[in-house]
Amino acid sequence: MVKTLTDPQQNESPMQQAVSLLSLILERQQGAHVRKYLIPIDPVAQERPRIKRRSKWDDGSPMYNPQAQIKRGVKNILMTQHQGEPLECAVFVIAVFYFAAPESWSEKKKRRAYGLEEPRILHAVKPDKDNCEKFINDCLDGVVIKNDAQIYGGLALKEYREEPGIEIIVYAHGDK
Repeated sequence: MVKTLTDPQQNESPMQQAVSLLSLILERQQGAHVRKYLIPIDPVAQERPRIKRRSKWDDGSPMYNPQAQIKRGVKNILMTQHQGEPLECAVFVIAVFYFAAPESWSEKKKRRAYGLEEPRILHAVKPDKDNCEKFINDCLDGVVIKNDAQIYGGLALKEYREEPGIEIIVYAHGDK
């Protein structure tokens, strides 16, 4: 079935409709290969590297990455889902970050956040979209794509969902 602006799927949020339509456009481009990944963790935003205090036990490096262990875990999940060598062609990346509604919210407010009642509550709080997108692009680097400089465009969205996670769709334009 072909999706059009006048024929959105039932139960899709406006953001999901936008992703579906953009996906349709990208799939119709000549030579585009689609790869999808699902990371079942709470979405994470990119943090700045930290400067540590010197001590007689440190390795001499004044900088450290506080998210190195989380990134390794996400890269391992991506490695299990990605078949073959990292892509070397231009890619377009769509990332949808699903956040659980806060426990302190009432059931009615949670139902609105999950799109079960109107008006829908959008995820317009921290962590910000750009830092979530940077984190995922860094995790794709060396596993799904050879270098994050290959990403010529992208779309990142934040939504509330009962099951938190990160959905990534990579459109590869080329043979490798």
